[in-house]
Amino acid sequence: MIKSFKKVFYLFTLGGKLKTFIIFLLILGTAAFDAFGLASILPFFSILLNPDIIQQNTILLQIYNYFSFSDEESFLYAAGLVVLFLLTLSIATRCLANFVQIKFILTCEYKISIKLVEIYLSKQYQWFTSQNTA
Repeated sequence: MIKSFKKVFYLFTLGGKLKTFIIFLLILGTAAFDAFGLASILPFFSILLNPDIIQQNTILLQIYNYFSFSDEESFLYAAGLVVLFLLTLSIATRCLANFVQIKFILTCEYKISIKLVEIYLSKQYQWFTSQNTA
């Protein structure tokens, strides 16, 4: 496995290696946004099912007082919008990460195929006849 990674990294230039590292960080960021988005659903549903928890939980009560909500229903709407925003942000980062990955992969395929064609075009005819008997 490590030999395969070394062979693949040998094909990359310094810029390609840097892009690989950036894509890795982007994937980690996407995973973090996915975790935050999914983790925000459970507290929202607990508030939705039991609105009295706003007065019982100190963190929720501090948020409720800081933004000076008029009633619990407006707090529920705001919490729902925050959860919706986090889920949308999670999906957007996943789309961005997929776009960057696909673009990088297609660029690598293109560069490798150009190198391969250049190598084949530089060979003499006798090399081809000795390589393929068909």
